[in-house]
Amino acid sequence: MWRRSPPVSGEPADGTVVDIDLSMGDSCPPDRHAIPRRYGGAVLAGITAVGMTALVWPNIDLRNGYFLLPLIAIVFVSVRAGFGPAVATGIIGGIGGAYLVLEPRGTFAIDSRADVLVLSLYGVVGLATGAMGAAVRSTHVRTGALAAQHAALHEQARRRAAQQTAVAALGQQALAGAAIDDLLEAAARQTAAALGTEKGIVLETRPDGVTVVPRAAVGLCPSAAGAEGVDAGPGTQAGHTLSRVEPVVFDDLPADRRFRPAPCLLAQGIKSGMSVRIHGFGALCACTARRRRFTADDAHFIRAIANVLAGAILRNRVEAQRARLYQDAEDAIKRRDEFLALAAHELKTPLTPLRLLAGSVLRALQRNAPAEALQEKTAVILRQVDRLSELVDELLDVSRLTAGRLGLQIEEVDLAAVVRDVAWRFRDSLSRAGYDLRVAADEPVSGRWDRTRVDQIVTNLLSNAAKYGAGKPIDVEVAGDDRTARLVVRDQGIGIAPQDHVRIFERFERAADHASYSGLGLGLWIVRHVLAALGGTIRVESELGAGTTFIVELPRRAAGEDGAGAARP
Repeated sequence: MWRRSPPVSGEPADGTVVDIDLSMGDSCPPDRHAIPRRYGGAVLAGITAVGMTALVWPNIDLRNGYFLLPLIAIVFVSVRAGFGPAVATGIIGGIGGAYLVLEPRGTFAIDSRADVLVLSLYGVVGLATGAMGAAVRSTHVRTGALAAQHAALHEQARRRAAQQTAVAALGQQALAGAAIDDLLEAAARQTAAALGTEKGIVLETRPDGVTVVPRAAVGLCPSAAGAEGVDAGPGTQAGHTLSRVEPVVFDDLPADRRFRPAPCLLAQGIKSGMSVRIHGFGALCACTARRRRFTADDAHFIRAIANVLAGAILRNRVEAQRARLYQDAEDAIKRRDEFLALAAHELKTPLTPLRLLAGSVLRALQRNAPAEALQEKTAVILRQVDRLSELVDELLDVSRLTAGRLGLQIEEVDLAAVVRDVAWRFRDSLSRAGYDLRVAADEPVSGRWDRTRVDQIVTNLLSNAAKYGAGKPIDVEVAGDDRTARLVVRDQGIGIAPQDHVRIFERFERAADHASYSGLGLGLWIVRHVLAALGGTIRVESELGAGTTFIVELPRRAAGEDGAGAARP
């Protein structure tokens, strides 16, 4: 999975792959016993040839042929072991023959000139025979080496073609829009198959950035494929892989001491493998319980698979983001259309009675009606005009808050006094609606705020309580300490479901039915952003049918005290 083996074949110590041994399987060290074995065999062959000659020669009538068996031994040894061992066999054959066969036996003295000639001829023929046998052997070795090299190149080409086919198949699957989970499973399976490893694993980085978990795996035991995750912090295999662009190779995991091996790999007896980072997602790993070395083609292959996965995952995320943006745009258009319809209705609602009352006043004036008869109608007209003014002000505040142009005029303000003023303004309308307004704001609670905006906050919250309070008592409390002022507005009305506690502070959002309650759905949104400009907060405590409590907290020194504060939605 995630760890680099010691550098091989010129590989730098930083873990990048530069030049990896192209052997097709497990590497084998040179045989240190080959030379002793070759010369030992040559000595044995020479002694055997001399011994057989000494035993056989007296019983056959073959003149001057007593070096025939040593010559056969030279040919055999030269073909099997090379020229050097053949010379050793020839020397043993010559010395042994002269000592045991030639007269007088048992000495190295040679009386016959013919025997001297035969011995000299044996030496020449032996050298020539050994040279020819060695040439035959060399040709055979070269032919075998070429055949082995050809087989290795053929196997390398076959594996390279299989790897390229796997990459192409995965790429086609990605382009066809396969699900990410299916693509990850295919990548794990094809990586293990193409590299000839028992295990292929795709790991995903958790949001914490220091843990990876298996998302797809081939050959991974169930306990290792769980959701507990693998440490990817500094000094770990996973962390090393995630910090590198090039594949990370490990040839002997238990013996590698540069990083902490992953416990799940050690528990499964993993010896060798490769891993590579999947950009923006996690890592891809192929590992085996056999000792082996991977090739440069293997490294290119696993990186190509990781690149295909990274591209597919990126495309999937882009498409998902595009779909979300498209849905958000549709939702925004829908909310805009709903708002325009609602705004038109809300603006039209006071205009209709206003028109009727204006006509009624005009007719009364034409009849010279007394002033007392016009007072009530004029008061209703003023209330409708005030309602229109409030709606227009809300729309203007939306424009200012959206553009970030909500200027604050900071001054010393008594929150308790503002609450009492707003309560006085609401006195008649709440009384007509049957509400009992109870205000607890006797002690001054002063701070550095914008008086107009604080008045707007209290007005919107009290108006909200009057709208949804179901005619039951409304309580307004003001309190504070040395650092913070607190305003609590509590009603006993219809309440708000817990899942709507966040939504009601959004623009054009209301928890109640639009058909049953008037308004643009902007009051709480404006309150939240005005409070943000003043450095304050608001929260709601409510359940359906159990009333609603809004709690406002304001720092006694506002964030925009220089008068340049601005709220941004």
